[in-house]
Amino acid sequence: MINLKKKISHYDDEGQEQHKEEEKIKWEWLENVWLEAIPGEEDKKEKGRDYLKFLWQQRFGSLPNEDSEEIDMQPKSEIELLVRDHIIDVLSRKSGLQLKLSLSANGRKQYCQVRAPMSLLERKATQLEYKLKFKPEIDPGPAFWQRTDGTYDRAGRPRYIELIEEQRLTSKDETNEALAILYKLGKIGPHDMSVFDEEETTEKHWSRRLRTLERIVDKVPCTNEYPAYASFTGKPKERHLYDEYPSVRGKTLFLSKDRLYLTRRIIDEVFDFGVLEENKLVDLITALHDANYGEMPTADWFLKRWVYFYQAEADRVGAPYVTHYAIIKHRTCPRYLRPFAQPLMEIRSYFGEKIAFYFAWLGFYGYYLIYPALGGLICTLYLLFSGTSDEAIGIHPEQIIMALALVVWSAFYKESWDIESQYCALKWGTLNFEEQEVDRPQFHGDPDGEPRRISPVTNQKETFYPPEKRQQTQRNSLFIIIFFIIAL
Repeated sequence: MINLKKKISHYDDEGQEQHKEEEKIKWEWLENVWLEAIPGEEDKKEKGRDYLKFLWQQRFGSLPNEDSEEIDMQPKSEIELLVRDHIIDVLSRKSGLQLKLSLSANGRKQYCQVRAPMSLLERKATQLEYKLKFKPEIDPGPAFWQRTDGTYDRAGRPRYIELIEEQRLTSKDETNEALAILYKLGKIGPHDMSVFDEEETTEKHWSRRLRTLERIVDKVPCTNEYPAYASFTGKPKERHLYDEYPSVRGKTLFLSKDRLYLTRRIIDEVFDFGVLEENKLVDLITALHDANYGEMPTADWFLKRWVYFYQAEADRVGAPYVTHYAIIKHRTCPRYLRPFAQPLMEIRSYFGEKIAFYFAWLGFYGYYLIYPALGGLICTLYLLFSGTSDEAIGIHPEQIIMALALVVWSAFYKESWDIESQYCALKWGTLNFEEQEVDRPQFHGDPDGEPRRISPVTNQKETFYPPEKRQQTQRNSLFIIIFFIIAL
């Protein structure tokens, strides 16, 4: 949801006087903000700026003129109304999003609720090659694998090459007949009822799809704890591969965090709302919690099973870390570990991987603090029963032992978390993921010089701040820090 500014109209003489005294905004300031808020190359930015100038002329009757302060400056409420109408117009025309406008109770703010149709999300996911989880039946686990003769990996585990049943090939006629039967029984959709002649050209192709659909229909037991992920494609012949989740609009391929991420990417291609928020042209852009009532998990679900874990069911509180056996659905967490347990899989599906990684690290760290806590407790009991004071002069063996134990624990914890984080990335489909960095909304360039310049790398205009000024600021900050350190 986007919280937009709203103009308050003034019609009487008193209102006109208030209108005259209202804070005014210069076109030059709005132009610079607009160039920062429009993503993409310089041509796109300039087109957006020119269109905003055209709207300025339509609303105020003349083009911005730097030589005339009266024309170049307009009341803040008028500018906010211009920006609000323009944002709504561009989002509705260019993004394909569905918008719903409403006013606050006092009528001073306007809210814009944004909804992305599933077809739009699927197109965006295809464009971004967004990774989605396969159904567990695609690779059920070792019970369905074929083991090679005497080949083992570095950890001493046997190597597997492919699913045993997928080696059994069928003819095209047999495959079409089997798929038609599954369709008549209502087990598969109409897009899966026959072989795709143009894309499935060999027996191995259509036989593999038939075996996969049979496993999905039969709901075979799945023991693979780390399901596969792959880039989404809207091709009909591959839709059966991706896992589906219940929602108020029926089954969907996207979790709530997927829908939010894809919707935000669609919005960010039109405007950088971080810049608009920073410059107070938009109050807030945020996701609505429990907007689709009836989907799981919800904020209330987390309250009952995360905050009040001692009252929750043993198989719903989660696990202290991702590789713990209790993380698997319907498995129970031991009572003594429940203070450290978190529903990490639900956190990831609701808040996304970035937040889930933070809480995974927090839970893992809290769990591993048990060891130094026990060591500290032993040292305290030793001092208590031996009558020794830790403030006495001399060598204290217990302190030396505790210090060495903490050093060993720190190294052990660091290595353990490195391994755990890789398991998290594998389980959540973020292995080798790199996030694209963008300029912070607070970065405005050089206010005293040229805030935008031609980049020597991309040959496009970019927000720029001279390195020598940045270094001077860093030196001044360092001097102040050293001064206060010495003063203390």
